[in-house]
Formats: sequence, structure tokens, C-alpha cells
Amino acid sequence: MLGWRVQLCAARSLLEQGRLDAARQMLAAPPLCDFRPAQELLGQVAEALAERAKQRVAAGLTAAGAEDLAAAAAAGAREASLFEARQALSRRLVEEARGFLEAGDWRAGQQRLETLRHYGNLDAMARRLSQAARHWEAAERARQQGRITEALGHLEQAAAIEPELPALQAAVAACRHAASEVRTQLAVLHGALRREAWEEAFAAAQAILEVCPAHPEAGAALARAWSAAGLGGRQAEQPVRPMRDRGERPWQQGRPLPPSLNGCKCGAEVGLLKRQRTENTPLHSPSEQQALPQDRFMLWIDGVGGYLVCQASSVVIGQPDSADQRGMGGRADAPAQQYGSGGDVAAGAGGRGADVPILADLSRRHCRIRRVGEDYVLDPLREVRVNHRAVRAPTLLADGAELELTPGVRLRFRRPHPLCATARLEFISRHRTHPPADGVLLAAGTCILGAEPTAHIVCKDWQRPVLLFQQADGWHVRYAGRFQLDGSWVEGEGVLGPFSRLLGEDFSFHLEPV
Repeated sequence: MLGWRVQLCAARSLLEQGRLDAARQMLAAPPLCDFRPAQELLGQVAEALAERAKQRVAAGLTAAGAEDLAAAAAAGAREASLFEARQALSRRLVEEARGFLEAGDWRAGQQRLETLRHYGNLDAMARRLSQAARHWEAAERARQQGRITEALGHLEQAAAIEPELPALQAAVAACRHAASEVRTQLAVLHGALRREAWEEAFAAAQAILEVCPAHPEAGAALARAWSAAGLGGRQAEQPVRPMRDRGERPWQQGRPLPPSLNGCKCGAEVGLLKRQRTENTPLHSPSEQQALPQDRFMLWIDGVGGYLVCQASSVVIGQPDSADQRGMGGRADAPAQQYGSGGDVAAGAGGRGADVPILADLSRRHCRIRRVGEDYVLDPLREVRVNHRAVRAPTLLADGAELELTPGVRLRFRRPHPLCATARLEFISRHRTHPPADGVLLAAGTCILGAEPTAHIVCKDWQRPVLLFQQADGWHVRYAGRFQLDGSWVEGEGVLGPFSRLLGEDFSFHLEPV
């Protein structure tokens, strides 16, 4: 029987193409795994996996590198190759853990250290960082539940273990300030409850819950204040939202004052005036339109929909920036805090926020998708779930991956054409971008529009595909036939402008700068 030889040739072809995971799976499956030539080829695949693990770790893809390292070990790579890959992974994980802790993101730092612990390579520095992260976690848990003194003790222990972390020193100072404030507000709360001064009690409970969202005594007092105001328990169960009228606090997590307690009859009049002002004011003046960045444009296709085309190799997804939010009546003072990844920890202090602005309850810079060669990598700047799993490290995106930015905001990542790096983001949820778009194209120089399922934008009624491709002088269009470009007949190919309109026998679309 020659069937195993055919499979061996197919596996060798996969190895030559760099498809190491598929080659390993084929060679490790029976009956092919029982033949000596297949075992020798599997050894080559294992060495290639170990080498790719080192390359991915060097590029910052620690999660992908760890997976390659585990696959190389399972496939029987040489111990020398595995040792080099493990050392590279260990160094990178320690660097990333320290970087996250320096930025104040103890969760991501602890995750890196737990991954490192799995390989048993915790050196003295890693052990110190791990102990500091555990104390930091215990402090956060105690602070949430109102045990603010216990939280301060854990933070001071963490600072003693690792004194060279500025974010940890800042957390200790903030916790001391918070402990003093909680003690003061508790005294005020007790006095207000005795006097049944519900407005004062509500304000004091609110101040405590901003620091300790699960403080049992403040929560019970808040419920009594709601009830005394005639609002019952329904309003008290509203989601927690940050208050904007108390200034900066160490932890801003509070609940809005009810109309009967803050001296305002109703905020509807203010909201109506805001809506009237924004609805009568154009989003951009002509001069502002001239200055808009040209790295994105809208592609409006008749009978299909609108798509936001992003030309950069790295795009940020988040809320619209302050100018857009003012234009649609949103908050212009929304904080642009970063969840932690590389250079984006302090981002948001200038420049445009999101390249893909989504009208949803997101951070201004929630996550980033960047193109690395032929692959796409997700950098979670806030909490993101990929295929229902929370990720806190740069993660490779496979075709069909489902992204959940916050509960309810869901996207699907697609790489429809195997020979083109252009990708598409589809909305699974009802959310849309600003300006509204039905999808997002992450353009890698070429976009295919047509009826084939491998097209980047599927246009079911088109007889022939339309190709958009990028050259040094801008975007071009190619079509096998005659079509109108900006009112003139063109044969085969033409150059697109910022407001070009195209009309063919069975298609019509136009471009518009963002």
C-alpha cells in the first residue's frame, strides 16, 4: 500500500510551505506515525517549531511562542533546541511581567508569571515579582470588599518586596488617601443615618462606594437612602457608573445621584438642548474636511452597504474620540486609560483615539489589531475575549475568530482570500462604527469586490469582480470591461480619487474620505 507515502509527501509539502501545525498533526496521526520516514520528518517539524517559537517570542508573541514550544516538545525536538526556546521565552515573560507591573496592570503581569511558573523557570527576580503581584491581587480584593486597612497592608508588603515599581508606590499612596477618606465618610454616614438625613447619608455612602464598590455597610445605607427618596430598590440596582462632579479619586466607581437628592428636577431639558445643538451643527466644516487624515476612507456600494477601509498596518478599536462624541451628544471627558500593552499604556493623551470608532460602551482605545507579515495580532489594551476566552497578551487571530470587546459588542475576524493579507471585521452584534459602516476592511494593498465567497466584500449580484489595489500614486481600480469613473468611460483600469464614483453594467459604488 502506497497511501502512507502519499501522506508523507503531503506532510513534506506542508513543512516546505511553513504550515508546521498541519504537518505535525498529519505526521503524528496513525497510521503514518508508525513509519520511520514519517518519524524522521516529524523530528524536522519539531525543530522548525522550536525555531518558530524563538522568532515569535522575539516578536512579542509570547502566547503563540509558548504554544509552539509545547508543540515542539510533544513532537520530539532536541533538548538543546527546546532549552534555547525556553530561555528566550523566560526572559521575555519576565520583561513583560515587569513592564505590566510598572504600568500598574498586576493582572497581566501575574498571568505572565504564571505562564513562566508552568515551565519551572522562576529565578530570583521572577519570584519577587510573583510575590508582589499576589499581594497586589489580595489588596485589590480586600479594597473591593471594604477592608481598606487590610488592602493597605498588602500593598505595603508588595512595595517592600519590590520597591522599584513606581506604580506600586503610587498605589500605596492612593490607598492611604482612600483609607483616610473612607474613615471620614463612615463617620459622616453613621451620623447622617442617626439623624435620618438621607441626602447626606446618600452622599457619604456614594463616596465610600467609589473606593470600595462592595462595601456592605455603605451598600445597605445607599439602599435605605434610595428607599427614603421614594425610588425603592429598582433604582438602587442600576449599574455602577463613575461620577464626574467629585474630581479625581483613587478608584472612581460610584452611582449617580437620583434627581430627588441632587436638587435637580430632571435632566431631560439639558439633554434636549444638547441634542438640538448637536443636530443643528455640522460634524465638520469644509476647512476641517480638507484636513481630515487620508489613511481611512469609506467605500459605499449600492445594494450592499458601506465599509470603513483602514490602510494602516495597525489600527486601534474603541470609542469615537472627543470631537465625534460631542457631535453625537456623548461625553467629551471620557477617560482614555489603557489596560496595558506595550507603548499604549500611556496613550490617549493626544492624537486620534480609535481608527475604528464603535458606538458602544468601550474604552477610547480598547484594543489594537496589527499586521505582522501575513498574520494579524490582537493587542488587548482593555479586556477582550477571543473565541470566548479572555486574553491579556498579544494573540494571533485566525480566520473566523470571534472577538468580544465588552459584553454585547461582538465582531468576527475574517481572512476570506488565502493569497491576500487583507482582512475584514464583521459585526455580530448590532453595533456600528461612527460614521456608520456595515463592516471594516483592514486593507493590505488589495481589496476584491465580487460574488465569490473569497471576495473581501461579497457582492452577490455582480457578474465579474472588481479589484482595488494600491500603488505609489494611490489607489487604482481594475475591471475586465468598460465602466464609468467620475463620469468618464474607462477600459480596464483607472486611478481613484478621494471622492471617486464608479458605475458599471451591474455595479455602482463611490469613495468618501473619513
